[in-house]
Amino acid sequence: MIKTALASILLCTAAPALDEGQISQRIKILERAGHFAEAIPYYEAWQKLAPDKAPVTHGHARALAAIGAHQHIVDLLDAWLDNHPADHVGALLLGDAHHELGNPDRAVTSWRRALDKANTASYGQVADRCRAAGLPQEAIRVLRAARKIEPALYTWELASLHLEANDYRPAIEMFVATLQQAPQRLPVVANRLETACRAEGNAVLQTLASISIDEPLLLAHLTTSCALAAAAPEVGLAALAALDDRGAEQLFQFAARAEALGHDQTAARAYGLFAHRLPGSPFRYQALSRQAALTALRDPDAALALYRRIASDFPDRPETLQTLVGMARLQLEQRNDVKGAIATLRTVVDSPHRGPWTTQALALIAECSLRLGNLDQSERFLAALKKHASMIYEARFRQAELHYFRGDFTAADSQLTALSTSDLSHPLANDAFDLLLLLDAHAQTSALATLSRAQLFERRGHSDDAAAHWTWLATHAEPALAEHSLLLQAQARERAGQYAEATALYERQINRFPQGSHIVAARLALAGLYERRGAIDRALKTCETALLQHPDDARAPELRLRILRLRQLREKG
Repeated sequence: MIKTALASILLCTAAPALDEGQISQRIKILERAGHFAEAIPYYEAWQKLAPDKAPVTHGHARALAAIGAHQHIVDLLDAWLDNHPADHVGALLLGDAHHELGNPDRAVTSWRRALDKANTASYGQVADRCRAAGLPQEAIRVLRAARKIEPALYTWELASLHLEANDYRPAIEMFVATLQQAPQRLPVVANRLETACRAEGNAVLQTLASISIDEPLLLAHLTTSCALAAAAPEVGLAALAALDDRGAEQLFQFAARAEALGHDQTAARAYGLFAHRLPGSPFRYQALSRQAALTALRDPDAALALYRRIASDFPDRPETLQTLVGMARLQLEQRNDVKGAIATLRTVVDSPHRGPWTTQALALIAECSLRLGNLDQSERFLAALKKHASMIYEARFRQAELHYFRGDFTAADSQLTALSTSDLSHPLANDAFDLLLLLDAHAQTSALATLSRAQLFERRGHSDDAAAHWTWLATHAEPALAEHSLLLQAQARERAGQYAEATALYERQINRFPQGSHIVAARLALAGLYERRGAIDRALKTCETALLQHPDDARAPELRLRILRLRQLREKG
């Protein structure tokens, strides 16, 4: 309003008598300084000296636009265009003024006056204005008119407009036409379609499936990108699989992207298909390794077969040691084949190839020995592990665990106290701290030995032997240790995949010890189990209750993040 009023005053102010050169120079100085209002009287004077100079009129209009005097622009250019109807720039500026004044129909009419068949660039200028004004269909009509003059024009721009309008078929067809002339634009097109897929995945994928072009590899590339963006990875894999060996090289990249997005089963199949179709590829080992690791999550037997195949096909590669360690983990954790795991790990330890996987093997053999109940043998392997600098922390922590399982709480406490200040970023640091807190709180109670035996039985997979100890602790241990024992028992059941039993134990702990030291940990774990079975409202209420009752707990930030995520899940579902 101030600028407009100032402009009105200045429009009535006479500029000093100067020649064109002097006026031009003063205008340049004023506009460089941002003083557009002060420049307007000079434009008026200049127009009187040169009434038919289009650049003067255009500059005048732009200065008026800078101070928001759009109605003055309309008055100026209406009169000007009556006498200069072929001035395309003036028509554009007039349309801009009408748009700013909220007159879309007049804006479009004026912009269309700027279209010049002899200058097809004007069609792009008008289309850009229509698009910016929120008139995409008008922009499309303008560009289609340009293509009637020159069919090769504005393919990319039209494709973008159709995509924004959710008109996918012409958008994709035009993007493909562009790619056939400029294949380097493929990443850009893929990215644009991926963005659309995140909002309207099925519609885009259905359109891609209905399009037939002479370059199926190109179409498959777009389909795979869109399929991942739309969380439909199987569609992408099917598109690549249909290409036979022509799309084999893309399979590895697709598998890696699918894995990164959490589509493990699809990724595993893609890795396997890649390894099958390109047996001579230098990436075949990596493909089979990732296939085995992902397959292990759902089919341990199939994964073991893959691991054995890798070890057989690549006997002399140092990386095969990694495969064998993965195989041993599978044997131990999912098959409970402790002796089989030891046999596999000894192959790694005895290998002439030395490296990080050798130390991993030593750590796993120590764990296997513990699970067999041979704590002395476990300790010997841990002693060997301590010779490797990168494994000192883990070795010392596992030794502390052995002391704890043997009931030597003083030795365990000493070892853990030393660790507590050594490497706070180590992955086992929280476990070490938790065990140290347990010892500090309960080392003087006779019931702690019962707890350590229960945990050792669980660690060995002898949950039936542990049951009697858990029952005794729940009944006879002091309240603080009884609460902690319920938490540890629930965690053991959860690790074993016994989710119903774990849920019941967490609920029992919460009901029995509502003000206990581990109440927040129990509620967080219970919320996770509720969420696992789709009970989002119960999970959310559990976390909200925990935060309301314990706002100062150390895990309150974790509670807030969990609540936010659960609320988002509830809104989506």
